[in-house]
Amino acid sequence: MSSDDRVDRRMAVLSSLESVMLLGYADLPWKGAGSFEREKIFLTSLSDGLGLEREVITDNLVDRMETLRNYDGGVTYPHSINVAMITAGFGSYLNEQGISHYDIGNLFTGGLQHDIGKLYIPQGILSKSGKLDVEEREIMANHTAYGGLILRADSGVPVPVVEMAENHHPGDGENIIAYHNRISDATRLLSLVDQYVAGREERSYKDSWPEWKCEKMLGESVSKGTIDPTILSFLPSYRKEKGMPVLHASYS
Repeated sequence: MSSDDRVDRRMAVLSSLESVMLLGYADLPWKGAGSFEREKIFLTSLSDGLGLEREVITDNLVDRMETLRNYDGGVTYPHSINVAMITAGFGSYLNEQGISHYDIGNLFTGGLQHDIGKLYIPQGILSKSGKLDVEEREIMANHTAYGGLILRADSGVPVPVVEMAENHHPGDGENIIAYHNRISDATRLLSLVDQYVAGREERSYKDSWPEWKCEKMLGESVSKGTIDPTILSFLPSYRKEKGMPVLHASYS
């Protein structure tokens, strides 16, 4: 596939990201495929929809995502898919506007694996039906460090993807301005999308928030210094021009 063909295909899909987000196991050629193969087919279908080179879907990535799918009762996996697709779609839109030069492959695979460190968090905490207590929040906060450990052990993972897993939340007690200044542009984008998706998704302890409430929350994050106001300013036009996809609670 030529470079122009990939761009044309990406733009066609991104004009209606919902068609990509609706892809599910039932729609893909499963006959004779084991669980690893099914996971690879699914992730590759999403990658193809974004016009990415198939090399971004490595066997190690597939193995990690298959493990995540089965780990915590279907909480972190769909969140990771939602974050990956919107981060890649929004990043492509920002590139079109000429304000950024994101590597869309890194945004996609970074979104997929940003919470991979939750594989080291007890399942009872991840699937708890109520809000976490202080001790549980402290344990949960370690998932970014664990994610870095997991991804740094794989020499095939690009450094920007590792940094997205390690840095999408500020460190405990870290000065917010210092945090914002030290993280990469890709991590800033992912952090915004991560917060947006978490607000929109229904959880056992909360209903799905309406758009206005998510926008209010993101605005408060701007005032705290954890979100880039320039990126956020393009979110309404992205949603209007491209259409924000429906977020799915499962991909099975």
